Amino acid sequence: MVHHLEQGIGEATGGLGGMLGWSFNTLCSAVIGFLVGSVVVGVLHFIPSRKVQTE
Repeated sequence: MVHHLEQGIGEATGGLGGMLGWSFNTLCSAVIGFLVGSVVVGVLHFIPSRKVQTE
């Protein structure tokens, strides 16, 4: 989906299309990565950890 939007931005903006398309793709990747990472950290936060008992 992001790739199709990137192509549309590239075609619509002419000479700046490559740079703007790349910037859009990078921004979307950063936002999606942040959201997925947040979900993973949230899930791992609720999993009880195994603590090693020392004598």
